[in-house]
Amino acid sequence: MAVPPPSPNPVFSRADLRAILELSVAWGADCALDEIPRGQRPTQPASGVAPSHAPGPSPAEMPKQLGEDAQPRQKPAPPAPAAMPPDAASPAAAATLDALIASLATLPNLALRRTATHTLVPVHVDKAAVMILGDIPDAEEDRTGILFSGAPGALLRRMLASIGLSPDDLSRAPALPWRPPGGRDASAAERDACTPVLHRAIVLCAPQIVVSFGATPLRMLMGEDAQLNRLRGRWAHLDLPGLDRPIRILPMRHPAQVGASASARRDAWRDLITLAEALDDEMQG
Repeated sequence: MAVPPPSPNPVFSRADLRAILELSVAWGADCALDEIPRGQRPTQPASGVAPSHAPGPSPAEMPKQLGEDAQPRQKPAPPAPAAMPPDAASPAAAATLDALIASLATLPNLALRRTATHTLVPVHVDKAAVMILGDIPDAEEDRTGILFSGAPGALLRRMLASIGLSPDDLSRAPALPWRPPGGRDASAAERDACTPVLHRAIVLCAPQIVVSFGATPLRMLMGEDAQLNRLRGRWAHLDLPGLDRPIRILPMRHPAQVGASASARRDAWRDLITLAEALDDEMQG
């Protein structure tokens, strides 16, 4: 039995047409095509007679019809890039904390900067012996632009109050100035781009002790292989360019992780005691 050839004018049902449209959208189609190119579309004559579909003038003939002085339409020039602040310099060359904050404009074109709501910046408290470092900004920190805000910040305030400290009396800095989309972990490239800012913030604040909360600042200060579970609660030394002497650093879990288990809470209490003992030694020395 011979198969009849397909009809030159197939008839589609409404369901078929809908399926074709949905498939076109899924493939990226965002507009329909006209049978006549827009540049050759004839104008409606004054008599109201429908125009014929004869091909329009060629590009060479169009200036003659439009007038000898007609010029082709120029595409608008792309916007000029935003001017860099006049006091912006590389993070390593920043002489003040304000200059360091301005240097954020010189960092590579990170997507973090475009997707974050706020930029978290370092804060220097004069004569503060301790500097605390945050981890990747969470949703509340991104919303407010304030380091250690929200529930983890409230818990940190209670933790530090148990040894006579307050976050408001301490220098502080975020590991990254911007929150990654969805709170994901920062990539190695993002950490590398932000590490000079963190290093310089520590040098400019010049604390006697640095306390890092979470894995991100620890890796940015002590290398990609640094593991929080192994180094937590143990003193180490930071020898950064620009420091007169090495600074002691105490890695700790982030307050958001303290409530994970009873052992995490016990570890946090031991770490706080370690910090309090070191501060007593500094005062007596």
